[in-house]
Amino acid sequence: MQYESPSDFLREEFLRRMHRSPRYSQRAFARDLGLTQGFLSLVMRGRRRLSLANAKDIALRLDWPEEKVQRFQKFVEISHLRSDQVSPEIKESADFPFQKMALPDFDRVSHWYYFALVELTELKSFRADFRWLAKKLGITALEAEIAIRDLISIGLLELSRGILKKKTKNYTIPEVSSEAIRRHHRQVLGQAIAALDAQPLAEREFGSLTLAFEAQEIDAAKEMIRQFQARFTKRFGSAKANSVYQLNMSFFRQDKKNV
Repeated sequence: MQYESPSDFLREEFLRRMHRSPRYSQRAFARDLGLTQGFLSLVMRGRRRLSLANAKDIALRLDWPEEKVQRFQKFVEISHLRSDQVSPEIKESADFPFQKMALPDFDRVSHWYYFALVELTELKSFRADFRWLAKKLGITALEAEIAIRDLISIGLLELSRGILKKKTKNYTIPEVSSEAIRRHHRQVLGQAIAALDAQPLAEREFGSLTLAFEAQEIDAAKEMIRQFQARFTKRFGSAKANSVYQLNMSFFRQDKKNV
């Protein structure tokens, strides 16, 4: 999960505990955090803020990795600042690289080339020409035109003084079951299969890892993968970019669950 506020950390932890024990309640969660249920409810709805003392006490009560604890406390600190006090440096220190996209918006732009078009605007060689975009991505000029229109409509791109540019730095979507999400992953996985044969080894990296795994640790594993994605984006999302790459990450069960 990508975080935008301290309440996101708590909602994630609450849902994780409910997944393990469906009868686990918000009252029990409040007790485990050392808070009243009423106060916790307001915090999780974004109507009250945690104090720094609250954050430190909660961190002691939860079995979170140190990196997650530090991020949580940084978000609590930021929540006490006015918006004009939150500089890019402060945001970066909280590892804030992603913004949430509503699922209906993702449904409109789920085809792989929509996101490739967004990233193409970051290249110095970018041309806001539908025929050039079509040739660059192997799509039709009409597909490029419709995609640009949709991306501007939902706020991923903007047209400023005649220049088309990326409006939202990075984005993520809710972790839910959705045919649009599955379709998107099928498309980029298909591209990965094609790249395995078509692209030279020097221009790509493929690897895999098979391991015996404790299934109850899936939430922690997902969190570690997402933290890696955030660090990867921060490290390699370059203002000097001259190409668009796709990073695919899959983590799934290979054995049969009920055998």
